[in-house]
Amino acid sequence: VTRATAIEDFVIKVINTKTSNEAWVGKYSDLRNGNAPVNIELEGRENYKVYAYQTEDMVPVAGEVSDEPYYTGVSSEVYVEPNKSVSTSVVCTMANVKASVELSADMKTSFKTFDSDNADKNLKTEVSVGAASYTFTADDTHNTTQKYFPLTGEDNTMNIVLSGTYYTGRFEDLLKGDVDESLWKEVSMNKTLSVRAAQWHKISIDIDHNTAGNVEFSFTIQSYTYDDEIEVDVVTLYESALLAEETILDDELDLTAPIISIDGRRDLNYTVNASMIDPDTESW
Repeated sequence: VTRATAIEDFVIKVINTKTSNEAWVGKYSDLRNGNAPVNIELEGRENYKVYAYQTEDMVPVAGEVSDEPYYTGVSSEVYVEPNKSVSTSVVCTMANVKASVELSADMKTSFKTFDSDNADKNLKTEVSVGAASYTFTADDTHNTTQKYFPLTGEDNTMNIVLSGTYYTGRFEDLLKGDVDESLWKEVSMNKTLSVRAAQWHKISIDIDHNTAGNVEFSFTIQSYTYDDEIEVDVVTLYESALLAEETILDDELDLTAPIISIDGRRDLNYTVNASMIDPDTESW
């Protein structure tokens, strides 16, 4: 976990991947005896995975927007042999998606922002993912307000709806305070984007002024992915390379081509045999 979270309170589950039985459940603090790890006894000749959850809910609360990220993770599958120790690690990544809204100075000037008598007509940006929704006001700008949205697992679409009361008169008159109240107009704009866990979407909104009294919104969304572990399936890559391999005859070799060598030697021959594979883990 790369953020300042109470890792001692993380819920840990050791699951038998064949039976789905919980072989051990507890908190991370239960697994530590001072700085020394605590051993867990498991049934041998079985495969297990270790799951870690930030809270006992095991997922971000559905439909609720949070001020903090939620972390969870799972280890790779490990094979436990009788009378032998095995260790594994769990990388916890953010399970929800973060959003922040930045409004340009012209946006705040051209829209009503703090009309206490008609607060529902003030400039605002509603961001929602599924049932989870938060309304960013004119104060929630420059990324100072950051909210975390849980993902439903079904339709991970972020909806952005900007609305407010825009001055359709000349921008210069508005700056001078020479305002015609009849020229205020309610407008709205919406945008959607697909999202996934461990992303931060910085939503910047600006406007283009023109003399026709219209308004065009300019959305700029910068998306960052962090705390994201990328797994490389070496076996698949190796098999793909074999299928695409082209055999070059000896008399067609390019003498200027790079040469593969080990410790300076390139006259090496290796024989693949059964002793090189572990039948229990099915790995070389």
